[in-house]
Parts: sequence; structure tokens; C-alpha cells
Amino acid sequence: MTATNNVGEFGLANTYSNRGAAERSLFTALDQQSSKLAFDVMGGSANLQAVSKPQVYVAPAGAVAAASPFYVAHYLACIKVRDISDYFKKCPMQKNTRDFIYLNYNSSSTTLVTTGTAGVVAPSTIASLSNNMNFGNTCPVLCNLSSGVTTTALAGGLALPASAVTLTITADVYGTPTGGTGITPSQSFSRLLFPTYSPNSSADHALAQKKIFRYFERITNKFTVAPGAFFTWTVSNGVANPKRLIMQPVITNPTAGATVSDTINPFRSPFSTVPATTSPFATLKNLQITVGNVPIWNNPVSIIYDLFVQEIFRYRCCMTQGRIV
Repeated sequence: MTATNNVGEFGLANTYSNRGAAERSLFTALDQQSSKLAFDVMGGSANLQAVSKPQVYVAPAGAVAAASPFYVAHYLACIKVRDISDYFKKCPMQKNTRDFIYLNYNSSSTTLVTTGTAGVVAPSTIASLSNNMNFGNTCPVLCNLSSGVTTTALAGGLALPASAVTLTITADVYGTPTGGTGITPSQSFSRLLFPTYSPNSSADHALAQKKIFRYFERITNKFTVAPGAFFTWTVSNGVANPKRLIMQPVITNPTAGATVSDTINPFRSPFSTVPATTSPFATLKNLQITVGNVPIWNNPVSIIYDLFVQEIFRYRCCMTQGRIV
């Protein structure tokens, strides 16, 4: 969201045309109206809870009390180890192995304070907003308050009274049941069980005289490049044995040709569609990367949209989460 209360980048109304979000919603929403096929197959909310299907509660208009939720969703996610690493697909269970799996997820809490004007939630009725990342570095939710031209006809539809109110939007892996008519978390308690081997490493430790320690460190930098300008950036001095460089080109300035850096990280903003705004008209020309003053390419390269798409399919990325490696 910009200082002029415009939503979207370069005035684009792509907040409402995120095809990836629309496709993913088909897997996380079941219409339980009695006239729908899903009701004939699954039945009511009680059956959805029994078979661990997604459940969504939306408060009726005018029925949201203070400190009460107006939207609640219960999802049960299944993360397969073989989808995380190909190792578990190809290698059977074996002895003398020990691994650790760390799962990182994004969690955020966004607070909106309205101006006290009766109407619907729209950029013109928001007095202030703040976003706090509880975990991770990317806001997992996208608030579609209005289109890029801020027409009230496309506003979110949540009615506001003629007094200032505070709305809190939370996205988190939450284990506590939250109020909502007709919905219940599919599981109140769960446990993960899997077979493991715990070998005695004292013999190997005594025989091996060479100890090796490996660690990975991720360094993140954000910078703004003006259109058509030459730019040089030093990631960090003294990085030993760099392995990978990931570049995510995004368009964030609301004014074409602007050179002012963003006041908020677009990845942390619940209103920015970054990185879904990568355009076929955006290119990086004469790109060269040096490690220890030694260039990695014989000649500078140009990153065009076609190469960007190839990298996406190479790494099997979602079209709304593009990256160039």
C-alpha cells in the first residue's frame, strides 16, 4: 500500500487476477451448501471434521462483535518427507544414519485501524496499518481490499461502523481452537511416529582423526535499481566459499522511473503482490557477478523474461514465486 492509498504496483489491478491463488483455493475450500455436489459427497460440517477436510467460517454481515473473528479457516496439512528431499525416494531405510529436518514457515499478524468513517474496508477508510512477522520473512496472506484504481465497488465488503475499529489479520500454524459457528479443528492432538536408528558412534569417533564441520549461512540484501542506470552492489565482504546466488527481481515503486527506495519490504507487506509482478518488459542487461574480484562469466549476460521462465520450470517454482538462480 502506498502513501496515496493505491493498492498494487504501477497501478496494476493484479490484486484480483492472481491465478495461482485462485487455483490453490480450489484445494482449500469446500462449498457445503445443500445444493452443491460437495454436500452430497461429504455431508455437513460434522462429517468434514471427521475426515479432516478444510473448514471455513465467515461471519454474516453485521454479526461481528468486538474481539470476535470474522473469518476462520481450519486446514490439516500433510508434509511428506519424500517431497522435501529426493533422498527419501531413492534410499531405503538403512543403519548408521542420522538426519535432522527443520521446517520453517511464515507467520504474520497485520493490524488495521480504520478512520471511523462508516462504509466498507477500503484504502480510504484505513487510518494506519502495521505488520509483524512472527516467523519467516514473507507475509503468507494477501489482503484484497480493492483494485488498483481503488473503486469502492470492488472493496472487501466488510461493513464498518461510524467509529474507529481495529482489525487484526493473523496467519499462523495455530493449535488452539478458534471460535466459529459450525466448524471444529479436525484434530486437537497429534503425534508423529517414525522408525529411527541410533548407532553408537564412539568407535567411529576413535578411529577418525579428521573432524569436519559444515554449516550454511544465508545473507539477504535488498536494493533498488533505477531504470536504465548502472548499478554495483557488494553483497558482503569475507564470504567464504559462496555456493548460490538467488536474485528475485520485483517491481515495487508505484511511480514509473522512481528512484526512492521502498519504505516497507514488499515481501512482508500483506498488500503487495510481489513477486507476482515480474513483467516480460523487465530485463537486467550486462549482468556480471564477481567473487573475490574474479568474474564468474567470461562475458556479461542479460536476464530476459524468457530466461526467467526457464529458470522457473527448471526449479519447479510456482508462477507467483519466481526466482532467478
